[in-house]
Amino acid sequence: MAEPRATRIVREATQTSLRDDNNLYDLPTYMMRRGLYKEFCYGRGQLVTYTNKGNVKFEQRMDQEWSGESLHCPALSTFIAFWDKEYPELVIRRAVKDICGN
Repeated sequence: MAEPRATRIVREATQTSLRDDNNLYDLPTYMMRRGLYKEFCYGRGQLVTYTNKGNVKFEQRMDQEWSGESLHCPALSTFIAFWDKEYPELVIRRAVKDICGN
């Protein structure tokens, strides 16, 4: 779902100089790391909810679509650290962020 930055596409089409963000890919603004973490854990058989204080709670999936054994989910901080280390080019921009000046 990641796409190259819109400004990169324009620079390539007009053959203007490319900047340092050549390897950055923007994910849609509706995606958030917590939501992606929740989907990751759901695929491993865990339901993730958050308390009022932001703490993570895990429950085993018991729906009809899940028939396997639940796998361990890493902590949210571990998930984010792995993301930052292995996928630094994937960026989730704020919806109001102006990328033209970057």
